[in-house]
Amino acid sequence: MTTRKATTRRSLTLLLVLALATAVLPYCAYEQMESYRRSAVDSAVQWRECRRLAEQIKTLKDKPLQATASLQSKVQLAHAVEEAAKMAGISVDRIIRIDARPPRQIEKTLYKEQPTYVELQGVTLHQIIQFLYSITKNGQGMEILDLRLHAPRVERAAGAGGESWDVEVTLTYLIFTS
Repeated sequence: MTTRKATTRRSLTLLLVLALATAVLPYCAYEQMESYRRSAVDSAVQWRECRRLAEQIKTLKDKPLQATASLQSKVQLAHAVEEAAKMAGISVDRIIRIDARPPRQIEKTLYKEQPTYVELQGVTLHQIIQFLYSITKNGQGMEILDLRLHAPRVERAAGAGGESWDVEVTLTYLIFTS
């Protein structure tokens, strides 16, 4: 009888383990499947974002560069700088130098880059930002290549309330050469 009780107990234990396994395994499989589904949804979202960014890159790459057909004269450059300074509230006497440098060929393209060095003295940060915004948004295709701000000498800073700066900026624009 003892062996029969032991056999019955083993059978019940085995049956209980099988019942638990039958209940737990589908749950584990469902959780794994749900994890794969979430991963697939995330991948699809990332794929769509990549496609959108690739299209945006292609659109920007194919967009023509803003370039002039000819070199601007020194008078035209000076006028553009003075006009931007005027729009920024900078008096003409604050413009120390406007120096148009020789154009440089951009490698493997039909474009040249015309750098222009501009030096301003004793201007506020607000005026600098307004000047740079005006000169780059004037429709002539000017871009900022290099910008340096220097604190002015002590004697000038004290006279201007301490909030003035000396500025060196190199502006460029593209010239199409055929």
